[in-house]
Amino acid sequence: MSRQRELKAAYKREARPMGLYAVRNTRTATAYIGAAVDLDGILNRSRFELKMGGHTNKALAADLKAHGLDAFAFEVVDRLEPREGQDDRAELEMLLKMRLEEGLTAADGSPIRLIPIAV
Repeated sequence: MSRQRELKAAYKREARPMGLYAVRNTRTATAYIGAAVDLDGILNRSRFELKMGGHTNKALAADLKAHGLDAFAFEVVDRLEPREGQDDRAELEMLLKMRLEEGLTAADGSPIRLIPIAV
């Protein structure tokens, strides 16, 4: 096996950080929140889609057109430790449900409106 294939195989076996992420509109106190098994990947994808002028989530795309890319912050909200050999998607969904019920607050203590992001 070539060195490149070995590195690629090792990367695929490596556990990625998983949890909840938010694409937050800093001007409207709104956050589009979702769960992902690869936080780095989904945040990069969301940044790229918004940079390109759209997003797969229609409400987020409309928000982008109204406020511009500079209005958005990309954040990890909660992390979940992956368990070897387990499918953590059900736990991620439960974590998302709990976060939607609990809510988020801004640095000044004001509430942030949460909108689930389905991708």
